[in-house]
Amino acid sequence: MMKKKKPEPPENHERWLVSYADYMTLLFALFVVLYSFAMAKQSEYNAMVKAFMDSMGKVGLISRPAGNPVLEGGTGILEVEQKSQVEKKEENKQDLPESTKESLIPEVAIDLNAGNAEINAPEDLQKNQSAAMVSKRKDQKEMLGKLQKQFQNKRVEVEQLGQQLLIRITDTTLFPAGSAFLQPRLAPLIDEIANVLKDIPGTIVVTGHTDNLQEFDSLYKNNWELSSLRAVAIVQEMLKNKGLQPNRIIAQGRADTKPLVDNNSPENRAKNRRIEIVVTQGEAEEVKAVTVEPKAE
Repeated sequence: MMKKKKPEPPENHERWLVSYADYMTLLFALFVVLYSFAMAKQSEYNAMVKAFMDSMGKVGLISRPAGNPVLEGGTGILEVEQKSQVEKKEENKQDLPESTKESLIPEVAIDLNAGNAEINAPEDLQKNQSAAMVSKRKDQKEMLGKLQKQFQNKRVEVEQLGQQLLIRITDTTLFPAGSAFLQPRLAPLIDEIANVLKDIPGTIVVTGHTDNLQEFDSLYKNNWELSSLRAVAIVQEMLKNKGLQPNRIIAQGRADTKPLVDNNSPENRAKNRRIEIVVTQGEAEEVKAVTVEPKAE
């Protein structure tokens, strides 16, 4: 009697779950490694990459390429190309004839000389500027001496204050007391000053000064107005000289705010009643404001 065959077990349709579970486990491990790379520093990242690649290579999952510059700490592609280009240039230079090699040497010498010229240029420029400044100061000193000699005994003082030339008119008879009317007999003195200033470059500032007394004609409200109109009267007389450009001149009044000496006597008040003409020489960026300090009595 024949034995009956055992029925075959039913086919298992869930075997794919094993492969799927392995795949998910590897995928999870991959994301964990990538996350750790992102959170690690650059130095730690390089070490982790090398360790990871070594471990994967040992188990046979990957094969390390021979001579990998990143993992072996070797030379990158760009460095290899640059080195290759340098070697090619050296080889091409060796293939040149001797006459061509010698012709290349003077070009290098010319470039070096040009560099030296650029380095020495600031020193030469500084010397030229110093020489020009010395010459300019010499010219200013000579001009100052001529002006002082020209206006000697005319109640006119001439001073050099840095880049500014100061002409101070201290004649108390220039204007009547409390008036801005210029005395006709002193007009030639103003004309003479204007004739000198037309040949001196720079901005001309005419400033009127008064004493501290409030004694003036009914035509003027205060010493501010009086000092300003006195400066304007001087400017109007100076502009009779056609060689003097009007755009160079500024008129202003300072009342009694800038006394030379204390207003404690008639003599001192007479000194404070004055007209000052300041010529600012040179370019605007060269000029520094100069304050005229009151003279000690």
